[in-house]
Amino acid sequence: MRYADPTRCPDCAAALTTSPTRCPHCGLLLQHPSAVELLTTLGRADALLGELRAASRTPSTDATTSAAPATAPATAPATGAATAGTALPPHPGAAYPPLPAPPARRGLPAASVPAVLLGLGALCLLAAALIFLAVSWSYLGVDGRTAVLVGITLAAAAASLLLHRAGLRIAGEALAPVALGMLALDVAGAAHAGWLGATGNGGGSVLVTGLLVGAGAIGLAAVRFPGRPHLVAPQIAVGFALLLALGGGAAATGRPLLVGHLTVLLAAAVAYLALRVRLSPLAWSAATAGAVTWSVTLLVGLGDAADQPTLADMWGGAAGWSLLVSAAALLLPGALLSRRGVLLAGASGAALIATVVAVLPALDQGPVSVAAVSLAATVAWTLVLGLAPAGGAAVALAPAAAGGLVVLAQVAAAVAGDLGRWGRITGTSFDQPATVSLAGPPPVVEPMVVLPAALVLLALLGLLLTDRDPGRFGAWLAAWLPSLLLATALAGTAALASYDVPLAAVVAALAATAAATTALGHLRPGPGEPWSTVAALAVAGAAVVAALPSDLLTLCAAAVATLLAAAAAALGRTAPARVGGGVALAPALAASVTAGVSVLDGGPAWVAVPVLVTVGAAAVLLPRIEVEVPAALTALATLVGSLGATAQQADLLTLWLVVAGAVTAVSGAVHRRRLVAAATPPLWLLASWVWLVEAGVETPEAYTLPAACLLLAIGLVRLRRVPEAGTGPDLAPGLLLATVPSLLATLADPVSARAVLLGVGCLLLVAAGAALRWAAPLVVGGAVGAALVLREAVPYAVTVPQWAWIGLAGLTLTLVGITWERRLAQARAAFGVLGRLR
Repeated sequence: MRYADPTRCPDCAAALTTSPTRCPHCGLLLQHPSAVELLTTLGRADALLGELRAASRTPSTDATTSAAPATAPATAPATGAATAGTALPPHPGAAYPPLPAPPARRGLPAASVPAVLLGLGALCLLAAALIFLAVSWSYLGVDGRTAVLVGITLAAAAASLLLHRAGLRIAGEALAPVALGMLALDVAGAAHAGWLGATGNGGGSVLVTGLLVGAGAIGLAAVRFPGRPHLVAPQIAVGFALLLALGGGAAATGRPLLVGHLTVLLAAAVAYLALRVRLSPLAWSAATAGAVTWSVTLLVGLGDAADQPTLADMWGGAAGWSLLVSAAALLLPGALLSRRGVLLAGASGAALIATVVAVLPALDQGPVSVAAVSLAATVAWTLVLGLAPAGGAAVALAPAAAGGLVVLAQVAAAVAGDLGRWGRITGTSFDQPATVSLAGPPPVVEPMVVLPAALVLLALLGLLLTDRDPGRFGAWLAAWLPSLLLATALAGTAALASYDVPLAAVVAALAATAAATTALGHLRPGPGEPWSTVAALAVAGAAVVAALPSDLLTLCAAAVATLLAAAAAALGRTAPARVGGGVALAPALAASVTAGVSVLDGGPAWVAVPVLVTVGAAAVLLPRIEVEVPAALTALATLVGSLGATAQQADLLTLWLVVAGAVTAVSGAVHRRRLVAAATPPLWLLASWVWLVEAGVETPEAYTLPAACLLLAIGLVRLRRVPEAGTGPDLAPGLLLATVPSLLATLADPVSARAVLLGVGCLLLVAAGAALRWAAPLVVGGAVGAALVLREAVPYAVTVPQWAWIGLAGLTLTLVGITWERRLAQARAAFGVLGRLR
């Protein structure tokens, strides 16, 4: 017996004919999607029944392995029946798609609903208790007050524990804060009633509250029932209780440093014991409270020490000792956890704090002492970092790094002071003599420490990058020697610029540094050579900028920068060096030419063309993109500056465009670059237009005919090289540019020599197009000539009587109608001939 039988109705079991849409007996729809799904389901039932029969016959055989032979017989009849022409498709047998995944649940998880409700309930209970106490406190006696407070507190604590024991953990977690909050209200009430005596005044009650709430929270967290975890909410509350005790103790005693250190010790003890009994939330809560307390105590101690940084005030008071205790407290985590890494990290932090304590008294002696002491401390810790064993080096890491940052800030302050001194002598460029000197207020940082500070920074950087390995440190020094010497020389130059020295000395130092670094990098190639070359070019550029107050100094510095850029671009060993040199070459040349023109008493208006020639020559000699693009941008920038400094702008622009076209022509011819050479005609055309505008020429042909001749020449050359090319794309632009502007001018003045010449030109174009079988001159000449003829005929057409025009139109229509068929054939032949033209 089969459940799925395509030859019978699934409802009344009547026999079905070929491809019926309904059962002939009961009228059931047989091609509905539900019918197909029903047949598939019944086929699946047949397959499962076959598997069950096979499993029943061979109990020892796995049902999965017997499914395949059992399925085939069940599906075969259905398939065969379907091929007989039944309306229903065959069922797929055992190959069924998986059931769709259940829709994703939306909204809150089931466990979140009671948590939210219980949290709100706990908050409401606390609020109700507070309002009740505020309203009813005065009506209750001492006994009543005590009973209410103690009763509610005990009831909340007991309910929390009992609910937790009963398996309602969320309810127990929610009532635990209620119990602790009620305990805090108990203490507040007791203090208000005077039961705490003098301790209840001010911060004393807060201190007692924090301690009692912390103790109560630990008590609730310590209770554990079989099969139940510890409550988490009380463990978290311990941290807040410690911070509450910190605030209260500081306010009550007036000794925030002492209270802070005691709180840190208490938090460390609680965290350690919590770890021993495996209460992780309690340990994290106490550790967090301890870290916050330690940070606040450290900041307060630093503030007190900075206010009175003298030795007597620091060590006669509590600030210095407090900082030392804070440093020692950093050793507690590693000692309690017995972890060497944590202990070394704490020792490094403690060393940093101890170093700050040692350096702070120098603040009272002025900036020179501060710079010297901080540099000495950094040198000492850098030596420890490089020479001490691994443990000692780990301890020295934090103070050495912090000292490096302080020293770096001092170097930056010295450079900022130098820039300020340079700005005092910098007004308009080239307005100072070459003997000008730097001047200004005394430097903020002692110049004598700048160079040692730079050396210490480089040594510290090398130790950190090479992981204190002597071999790697030596290799690092050898590979980056040019860059290291460059940084050292720059530090020395910064120290030099802090004194009232001639500007020429600073410029010479920068230029010499750039030259020496470039030469050393070229002689000692290595991984740092390209970057040292780029850095040297940047220093050369800085020398040019520093020399801007004087044209002679700028000329010298720019000449050095030009030589270095040319050497790097032409002789650089690596791609970064060559690219850097190519990019810097054009600006350096422009600076040299500009300064040279100023030295020769030339104004800014004389700069644009010499700069264009110079940078153009560089682009021709070094035809690379990194040279040509900066050269073009530099030439344009100098052109803008020169145009703003002269009254003869048209003459200058014309000359500049002509020279620019010559440069592109030379570059294209020498290096056979058609794209570059193609820029020459447009540049020269623009130059001619500028000259014509300046000369007051208003004839349009003066502007359009040169460009049209150029386009026609290009088109004719292409037609000669590409015989199969059409004349439309190659000649039409030039022809239209040559004729249409003249036609527009003729429309306003039809009786003129221009009209005669334009008519002759159109006639020649039509004749040439017909003779050469070229479509472009024939169409353009005919169209423009027809428009010209119509414009010439308009003045005479208006004098003809209207009846004559009507008669002419009638006669024309009659003749067209008579000869329509013949003219149509002739028109088709004419269009065919025109289409066959080139």
